[in-house]
Amino acid sequence: MKVDNKAPGRAAAAAVILIFLVANCTNGIAAGDCAEPESFLDSRSFHVIDATQTDIDYSVHPPTSGPHTVFVPDAGIHTEPILEPDQVAALEHGMIIIQYDPAKTSNAERDQLHAYAGIAEDVIVAPAAHPIAGGQRVALTAWGTRQLCDSLATPDARAFIRDHLHANAAHKPK
Repeated sequence: MKVDNKAPGRAAAAAVILIFLVANCTNGIAAGDCAEPESFLDSRSFHVIDATQTDIDYSVHPPTSGPHTVFVPDAGIHTEPILEPDQVAALEHGMIIIQYDPAKTSNAERDQLHAYAGIAEDVIVAPAAHPIAGGQRVALTAWGTRQLCDSLATPDARAFIRDHLHANAAHKPK
């Protein structure tokens, strides 16, 4: 019986190549890099009387409900962070907000995220106003619901928009 002394080395090399391919084939757009959507409803869903009040203590960042202004930001691409009380106002009106951590996303990745603003008329894409929970790169929010992502997970983002756009029945567009 002949023993192949090269077999262990070949197996190790094949394992290294497989690990490299799995780790590098996503280019930042992988399905499954998002946690499951979570529900967070804040019982303090009143309008903030003073629109300049920005020191509200939300239980999650970005918020999904709670105290908010009457100002609803325009849909589309924002280059500056949106104040959290204004974010909540947008969510109350059935909008979706996609926020990214500017320190953890490249210009090319931001361009990819900006494309989501064109999927539906009530989608906002903006840099995050505060660090995203868990150190994640992207947060998708709707009224009462948040999904955190570590990458630009295209199938997850499209599903979130489909499932949660105009989810707040009290403020559906006519």
